[in-house]
Amino acid sequence: MKGLEGNEFSQLAHFLQCTPVPQFVIGLDHRILFWNRACELYTGLAARDMVGTDQHWRPFYPDKRPILVDFVADGDYEGFLAHYKDSQPRVSDIVADAWEIIEYYPDLRGRARYMNCLAAPMYNASGRRVGAIATAREVSAQERAALDLQREAEQLRQENSSLRETIADRYRFGKLIGRSPCMQELYERIVKAAASHSPVVICGESGTGKELVARAIHRHSSRRHGKFVPVNCSSMAEDFFERGFVGCSQGAPRAGEDRACTLEQADGGTLFLDEVGDLPLAQQAKLLRVLDGLGLAPLGGGGARHPDLRVMAASSRNLDQMIANGALRPDVYFRLNVLPISVPPLRERMEDLCLLVDDFLANWTGGGKGRFLPSLVFERLEAHDWPGNVRELHNVLQRYLTIGRLELPAAPAPEITVSADCGVAVPGLGESFDYQSAMAAFEKELVAKLLACHHWRKGQTAAAMRVSRKTLFRKMKALGLADLP
Repeated sequence: MKGLEGNEFSQLAHFLQCTPVPQFVIGLDHRILFWNRACELYTGLAARDMVGTDQHWRPFYPDKRPILVDFVADGDYEGFLAHYKDSQPRVSDIVADAWEIIEYYPDLRGRARYMNCLAAPMYNASGRRVGAIATAREVSAQERAALDLQREAEQLRQENSSLRETIADRYRFGKLIGRSPCMQELYERIVKAAASHSPVVICGESGTGKELVARAIHRHSSRRHGKFVPVNCSSMAEDFFERGFVGCSQGAPRAGEDRACTLEQADGGTLFLDEVGDLPLAQQAKLLRVLDGLGLAPLGGGGARHPDLRVMAASSRNLDQMIANGALRPDVYFRLNVLPISVPPLRERMEDLCLLVDDFLANWTGGGKGRFLPSLVFERLEAHDWPGNVRELHNVLQRYLTIGRLELPAAPAPEITVSADCGVAVPGLGESFDYQSAMAAFEKELVAKLLACHHWRKGQTAAAMRVSRKTLFRKMKALGLADLP
């Protein structure tokens, strides 16, 4: 061995040949200097064919690449960590200056194996590095089980830490934005749903972001490596359900079309049924078989398919009312409604309006801060009730930034009349009559009745009074109405 005296090499070769552990030695030029008998038996590669070559990668990989012993020979610790970042790279606590990994090899002499690989530098009598020695040992089933548990625990710890950090931002979860109490509660529901495999039903008005909620659950679940497949049930024709959703087999009419059906695409991932209540009853019965795990028999035969998927559904309609009207099968609803999630409308979280506007403007300007809304424009946004929710807000803002004019649908304002039967009591006139107190009492009761008339929706009440939401909030605070109802 270059760099070693003849006596040193003979002693080393004798020792390595006697050990039952597969071991080999390479020089600083990365060519094999010694390949012991155990290495021959374990890899099926003879020493006469390996010594003098740089093919020590052959037992482990189908093509040439650096392996652990190469990094040790070069003393490249950073390269070692980067290359084996997923193989638990570490410094050995048994052999001095040695590095080790646990690597999975799918085809190591005909079968899959987990190997504990260790490599250490070799020095001559004068202390100069002359090469590296590699040792390989198959990991036992018991050790693998312990490693799997350790890996799963670490993965869960990282996922929980990531989720906690996301929620700790307090104003964003994926593409959902808001720091209001109802949005914080929504984030918590998403985290809990992501940790489960059960079906989810997401209810909320149109434009609230139900699909964003479903995508957030999928992205943080164990199925995140599978596909998220959205299906719009309100526009699904019966022909598509049979061919595109369930799929065809050879021999069926147009059997060559739509082979990769929706169920196959969602296999291993998440199937999202948007507006599930709009699915016709006949198709709901077939969907029920999927929810029950019975699979679906495609057109043309070929046996039932049993896709491994998680189902999430969404609806902007009242599903309980649809059941009462006979438009939705109760058994489908009860299979889906395991984890219900409600997405709040924008009017119930108007404190998030500023965040939503800022996010939209940042996206509009590519992350810049050159855009802002004049205070009068923002006050008009605050006074609007937003029946189209966040989608309507984005449309209004885009229209405003494009044409330079804010266009909002006019909210009907009820007439405010003060008459004898208006129910607003006026303090009796007398010597002790206080005009200011009487007007304050009158205003307080009038504002309270307007709020009650609009179900305490501040946007609608402010529009009826023709004032901004900020003005209404200040007035409510001054009149002692802030804590009602």
